[in-house]
Amino acid sequence: MWVKLLACQLEQTDIIEFANIRPNTLQAAYKTGVREIYYFKVRKHKKKRGDNCFVVCPKTAAIRREVPIFKEFHEDILADSPTYHWCINRKQFNVATFMERRIAMHRLLREILVTKMQPDWYPYHLLESDWEQLKNTSLDRYSVNGSITCFPRQGNKAPKHYRILEHFFDVGSGISDSALWNALIYICKKGVKRINSSNVRKLAKYFVRRRIIDPLAYCILFKSLGITGAVGDLHPGFGSKALACAIMGLPYYTVKDDRFQSALDKGFSSLTRADFGWLDGQQVELLISDNNFSGFCMPDGDLLDRAKSMLCYVPKAKKPELLAEYNPTNILQIYDFPKEARTFKDPNYLFLW
Repeated sequence: MWVKLLACQLEQTDIIEFANIRPNTLQAAYKTGVREIYYFKVRKHKKKRGDNCFVVCPKTAAIRREVPIFKEFHEDILADSPTYHWCINRKQFNVATFMERRIAMHRLLREILVTKMQPDWYPYHLLESDWEQLKNTSLDRYSVNGSITCFPRQGNKAPKHYRILEHFFDVGSGISDSALWNALIYICKKGVKRINSSNVRKLAKYFVRRRIIDPLAYCILFKSLGITGAVGDLHPGFGSKALACAIMGLPYYTVKDDRFQSALDKGFSSLTRADFGWLDGQQVELLISDNNFSGFCMPDGDLLDRAKSMLCYVPKAKKPELLAEYNPTNILQIYDFPKEARTFKDPNYLFLW
């Protein structure tokens, strides 16, 4: 009887396509594109189920109240403010039943999927606060025994650069639906992390290996190389190097790029009060061709003639070959993936000429 009640309650929600009862299971198709199977009759020694299969009982399957999702950062509660940051109250989520949690998770995912092609937005006072804290962040944790790490051990403190890059460079666009869903599942399992769309997008980059580099890793790089002049960048990516130059007070020039132009139009230079421009024949102290830490890329000779020094990213598998071919004047180790950063083994490299 309780299974029929559960199926009826699910079909009455706004997130379910259908809920069908089978001899041992209840199969539910959500409007997010995810299908889940709920076992209510479990045989002993049954084979391992899939990630979307769960065992339910009358207690865990009860749907008594709705776990609401809501928008953050409303400046006027009556206005349709330009924000796409959806949130679930963690306290309400933790005391809800299993089925109440699943429904809330799918509702949050639906809103993220509907708005993921829209640009991110934060109130300006939050961006200014993050910017001030970012400028005063210690760089010591980004240097380990002479090597650079992009993933310092910093506990549960959220990186202050991410909301700035979200706002100006739209880092949440282009992430697959499955990566967002996996990130949401992971966050919901953590008892203390906030359940909101920003954290989902932030974590999803680990499932797709998006190269959104912590700008403070570039800051410690500039500091270790003693860079005091202009920096030229051939791969602007999601703005990490531009933000690092702003923090260090270095002029930054890059190739013409639609994403960077959009960031300038949104007021990126106004927030950071930095010297940004297009790379068009200027002399630069350091030319960066790191391909956003995604592979080796050697620029042509015309660019090299206008740079005092040049930096290229080299994956560890390519080091012997490229070392013999290009003979760099200096080599730095960098840990740019989470696993290597935790173990401090098998680093990648930065070649300097």
